[in-house]
Amino acid sequence: MLQNMGASSNEKNLRETHNPFSEHEIFIEEEEEIRADDFFRQESLHILHVDDDASFLQASKMILESENKFRIDTATSVDEAFCKLKTQTYDAVVSDYDMSLKNGLDFLKELREQKNNIVFIIFAGRGREEVAIRALNLGADQYINKNGSPEAVYCELANAIRNIVERKTLTPPLGGKHMLSSVGNRNFETLTLKRAYDKIIGAYLDGLILCRLKNKFLSGYDLLQIIYRDFNLHVSPGTMYATLYSLERQGFIECVPNGRKRVCRLTDKGKVTMQIISKSKKLRYVLYSIGRELFSGQG
Repeated sequence: MLQNMGASSNEKNLRETHNPFSEHEIFIEEEEEIRADDFFRQESLHILHVDDDASFLQASKMILESENKFRIDTATSVDEAFCKLKTQTYDAVVSDYDMSLKNGLDFLKELREQKNNIVFIIFAGRGREEVAIRALNLGADQYINKNGSPEAVYCELANAIRNIVERKTLTPPLGGKHMLSSVGNRNFETLTLKRAYDKIIGAYLDGLILCRLKNKFLSGYDLLQIIYRDFNLHVSPGTMYATLYSLERQGFIECVPNGRKRVCRLTDKGKVTMQIISKSKKLRYVLYSIGRELFSGQG
């Protein structure tokens, strides 16, 4: 991540130094296995969203379903949510905190007392620290403040849902068997590759974005297409727009309206940063050497 100059150097040079040993061939070679991992990418996640504000639920449902592979069911009370949980299978629950009769923490406590370990995210309008601490102590997976820029808030929520569902699915409970242990070595291989891809995206996506913005204005959609075309990396819209928001907030890029979409470009700070990174021969050598070692089969 571009939180400091050292990190941004890594992100810039990975792809520039990866090209000499043909990352495209490596990705194409494993493409069939990665496509087999439709486990998360093609199948939609089934989410139960609980909030006593029906109009807010409808707006959230539209946003989350339009930008992500989610199927959203809604409930306006904890009792209604429990009824739906008895008849439907969900991947995650997103719940408000401040609701009448029973609040989000009451809901969470009852679920955990029933030994229900479903992914549970508190999505609340009040950013009180004590509520967040209580939620995490009761077994919530994350606490997200719904106040703020809708684009940033829903990007954060969508990313949290995907990442936590995946982590819980891939991690066996204490003393228990891996829930995917019966699917065989083939799925283990594809899931391992997906994890590696996700680490690349998480560590280097902002660097790839800055590289592509050096000489042109691009929208989030443009960047999604370019990164897939050049590196065969599947980046979700939620991840892309959250990363763009972070880069804009840090002052590396600025995004401006252009018709019906927003396009981004490097700021002076972003340009200077990329100039410094591109001159680092030592960084280029280190990253090239790491890549060569990983894919040479040695070690």
